[in-house]
Amino acid sequence: MLRSIDPYRQTLVAKYDNDTSEDLLKKIKLSEKTGMKWSRWSVEERVHGLHQLIGIIQNNKEVWAEMMAREMGKPLSQGIAEVEKCISLCLHYAEKAHAYLAPQQLWTSSEKVTILRKPYGIWLGIMPWNFPMWQVFRFAIPALIAGNTVLLKHSQHVTGCALLIEESIQKAWMNEGLFQVLRIASHQVDEVLSHPGVSGVSLTGSESAGRSVAALAGRNIKMSILELGGSNAMIVDEHADLRLVIDGIVWGRFNNSGQSCIAAKRILVHESRWNEIQIALAERIKQFKIGDPLDKETFIGPLVNVDAAEHLEKQYKLGIGQGAEVIVPMMRSQALCTPGVVAVHDPKNILWQEETFGPLVVLMPWNDMKQCLSLRQHEHYALGTSIYTPNPEVWMKKSDLIHEPIIVFNNIVKSSPHLPFGGLKKSGFGTELGEAGIQSFTYPQVIQF
Repeated sequence: MLRSIDPYRQTLVAKYDNDTSEDLLKKIKLSEKTGMKWSRWSVEERVHGLHQLIGIIQNNKEVWAEMMAREMGKPLSQGIAEVEKCISLCLHYAEKAHAYLAPQQLWTSSEKVTILRKPYGIWLGIMPWNFPMWQVFRFAIPALIAGNTVLLKHSQHVTGCALLIEESIQKAWMNEGLFQVLRIASHQVDEVLSHPGVSGVSLTGSESAGRSVAALAGRNIKMSILELGGSNAMIVDEHADLRLVIDGIVWGRFNNSGQSCIAAKRILVHESRWNEIQIALAERIKQFKIGDPLDKETFIGPLVNVDAAEHLEKQYKLGIGQGAEVIVPMMRSQALCTPGVVAVHDPKNILWQEETFGPLVVLMPWNDMKQCLSLRQHEHYALGTSIYTPNPEVWMKKSDLIHEPIIVFNNIVKSSPHLPFGGLKKSGFGTELGEAGIQSFTYPQVIQF
């Protein structure tokens, strides 16, 4: 039985029966049957349904946002923003998919060559609760438009969100086999991946989930894309614009109550700005409305469940025990954690070493660029770094020392429909979004004349 629990009220939202092995087999067979026809559709024919989907989403933005608020605690205004980002992704691929998937013509000295982009078949998506609509769309829309069919195993916390997406996609293309939700527990994933009809898996989740799924995919020799954890650094240099910095910390760390893999979890502040940044950030936090995610004015809602809040609280207390200085105290009540700010001076502190998933800012001072870049480096994670400075060219001279997929100046690290996105090290592998993202769900078919 799958259960979704309102993390703010601690009440049952809904419960759902698990799919049986027989249910799974039926869904896989339907996906295979549908894929045989869908893969032969032209890109233009597939894109037509995207416009229908956009209209459906537009008419249901508030419904989707409310479901996110109830199932995982996302404040309504941020839920609306997430839905609008899903729409922007659909618009992007509606406009660009034909060019991204267009045949490539080559000539050698003796022959003409055409390279086509062909779909693999069925893709399994294993998606997390923290961005329950966007993470699915980021994976499913390019996979579908490339000619694949999709099976979704969503987090049990957000089964209602998964079913809203399923209903909308099936209605847009008038086809039940293109996109199907699997109501399964984690131990049932092997049953799906071991099926010969399933070609690959895309997972967004924790490092431990990535290890498990990568092992299953490897054992079954299936394609895999992993987007895992992160502990992004934000660098604030001595000349950074104060307003931009505080806005960057607020949205880069506290959006979605801090539950994001690409959040700015480690803030490196030049020692000349140390006191100023602390004071300004503390004043800004006082303005936050904290509490009920169904209140349109709320900025910080609960974490996804009490266990997540207790884990963050444990890290917080351990960090203080290891010398972290409290600037703004973080307090917990059930799943709700108030925004906290701490300063650390030892990079071995648990709050600098471990990923923290919640509304907790960790500051560290620096006084020269070499030291800063050394502190910025994380042993395990690499998703992105943001640098606040009026002199990007100075930092770009050292960009070879910043081994990150994304470097952003004077803004937060975020995913965008038109730009490739993916991690390094234990943050995962593979590429999503943009041209490279949709091509990840295809293989090149070489035709020689």
